[in-house]
Amino acid sequence: MKTIVLIALLSVCVFAKFDFVQYSNPIIEHVNSRADSTWVAGVNEYFVGKSLDDIKRLLGSLPEPEWIKLPEKEETEVMNAALP
Repeated sequence: MKTIVLIALLSVCVFAKFDFVQYSNPIIEHVNSRADSTWVAGVNEYFVGKSLDDIKRLLGSLPEPEWIKLPEKEETEVMNAALP
């Protein structure tokens, strides 16, 4: 169970702008609300206030150079049109 929660938190870190408290509170509430849970979830104060880059560095990821990043996709009218 701890592994699942850790993986969920780490995936949130990678795919979103990281706000530790915003993303961890629903998971903490879910784990603590389960009657069959054998442990109590809580906020790890070490990660509060850390940037996404700080956390990635702790996990051993290499810095991502600007030239390797993909451009953001721009929406067009065709993308927003209703299909027949």
